[in-house]
Amino acid sequence: MDMMHLFIIGIGIILAGGLVSIPLPERIKSWAVALFTGCGAALVAYVSLAVLFAQEPVSAEYLLSYPTGMVTLVIDKLAAFFTLVIAVMSFIGTVYAIGYMKPYCGKKTTMTSHFFFLAVLVASMLSVTVVQNVVAFLIVWEIMSLSSFFLVAFENEREEVYQASINYLIAMHVGVLFLMGGFLVAAMKSGSFDFASFAAVFEGNRAVANLVFVLLFIGFGTKAGFVPFHT
Repeated sequence: MDMMHLFIIGIGIILAGGLVSIPLPERIKSWAVALFTGCGAALVAYVSLAVLFAQEPVSAEYLLSYPTGMVTLVIDKLAAFFTLVIAVMSFIGTVYAIGYMKPYCGKKTTMTSHFFFLAVLVASMLSVTVVQNVVAFLIVWEIMSLSSFFLVAFENEREEVYQASINYLIAMHVGVLFLMGGFLVAAMKSGSFDFASFAAVFEGNRAVANLVFVLLFIGFGTKAGFVPFHT
């Protein structure tokens, strides 16, 4: 089995943890998510380390229906660094959640959704780092934003939490509009949704490169809370 398939299986195991936790009693939901995330993260970390110490990146192509088309997944050294960090820290986070969520056991009906969306968030964060297609990237990005929104809104009966979650949701979608604009400009100039095709456009047209940079900087900066795009 090649490395990319192991990586995808790792993400699948993490997602499976979220699904498996749904029917389980509240007292063991956190343990199930931590266990599945640990197994999935171990596979992801193995692939990441292999790429970091190898000479060649790992890649795979999948043909999806319109408008996505051909989706390329690439794990190069930069992506491998981030997938390793996400895998390790996500597993630590789920272990921490075992104790952190105990006070909510039996008090919050949303514990099920919390652990489900936690698994979805981890899987989507890992996916964002390797997807090389505009449409697929934006889909995974939106999944990541929505899953994190539901986590932020966990204690939504509190007014300050409710307001913060709505503020977060609005900011994420303002940001994604700029991302869509930047990607659309690059895709129109290159004639392709594949990230690799953008290089030639940026090298040959500095004005387009600068415009795309500004749009993407604002989009990603809003998500990351860069000054002055923070709220």
